[in-house]
Amino acid sequence: MTANVLVIYTGGTIGSVPSDPADPRSPLRPADPEQLAAYVPNPLNGIGWDLVGLTDDAGMPVPPLDSSSVGPKHWVWMAQTVAAAYDRYDGFVILHGTDTMAYTGSALSFLLRHLGKPVVVTGSQIPIFRPRTDAVVNLINALSVAGYKATGLPCVPEVCIAFADRLLRANRATKVSATRWAAFDSPNLPPLGRFDLGISIENGLIRPVPPEPFTVHRRLNRRVMVLSLYPGMAADQIAGVLALPDIHGYVLRSFGAGNAPEDADFLDTLAAAVRAGKTIVTVTQCAEGAVEMGLYAAGAGLAEAGVLSGGDMTTEAAQTKLMWLLANVAEPDIAAYFLAGQCGERSV
Repeated sequence: MTANVLVIYTGGTIGSVPSDPADPRSPLRPADPEQLAAYVPNPLNGIGWDLVGLTDDAGMPVPPLDSSSVGPKHWVWMAQTVAAAYDRYDGFVILHGTDTMAYTGSALSFLLRHLGKPVVVTGSQIPIFRPRTDAVVNLINALSVAGYKATGLPCVPEVCIAFADRLLRANRATKVSATRWAAFDSPNLPPLGRFDLGISIENGLIRPVPPEPFTVHRRLNRRVMVLSLYPGMAADQIAGVLALPDIHGYVLRSFGAGNAPEDADFLDTLAAAVRAGKTIVTVTQCAEGAVEMGLYAAGAGLAEAGVLSGGDMTTEAAQTKLMWLLANVAEPDIAAYFLAGQCGERSV
């Protein structure tokens, strides 16, 4: 069998070139998509792939971006690009910079509702034009998963990240290294697959193709802020931030299993913000594990203040999920939606 895959190039290291062609040591900048196509065969083992750039709401081309410049509007444009081509392709690959790849993958998992085809996000630590690049193998692995009909792999109807030797659920992934080939990890969920001499998929971890028809959401509320607790943080240091009128939600990165200072003024300040209509959720600062807000008295105070548990979600998943909920779900239902799993982003 053959497969058709759409590759959406948004920028990032994978397509970067020296800003000064005469100086290979000059700062890297994202190149045009046409320069990438020569590095991977097309078709590839029965997978035909088309390479396009990102376009905005008006259909105008968006220049390739360093991922540090990618945000909610770009996530919506990526989701819209997938939706517009959904019926014409068997799978999708998104080429993206590594710095915010986990945020993009998480956001897309919420925007692309009832996904029935693979959407694989990948990039590289070294540009595709360099001799020691990891870009070619990452792109080939991503194409192999997205083009499952040609490769004989199981369908992975999720947004995932293909990087180095692992396939990760995107909304469980986080960047863990700026220098290693394996730049991403999924601390609280085993890899969905591995890229070794062959490609293996963990069928027991793959979410089934949903019975509902695919649809796309086109709204995110970017008025969400992340706050990290640190020893000595006091009520007067967060009161002004929690009272900002244009911030609607907060992700509180708490200690350990969801603990915070047992300080009445601190907890009262959080409770007052919740009563004022702000949504506050908490995730752990630890690389592994989950928030268990009733395990210690120091965590029970957050629950009593109305802070919602993020369970074992990553910061990236909690923030983008809150952005999605605040834009698409009625306020009385936000807590219930946040505490429930939507697309595999948390253990339930």
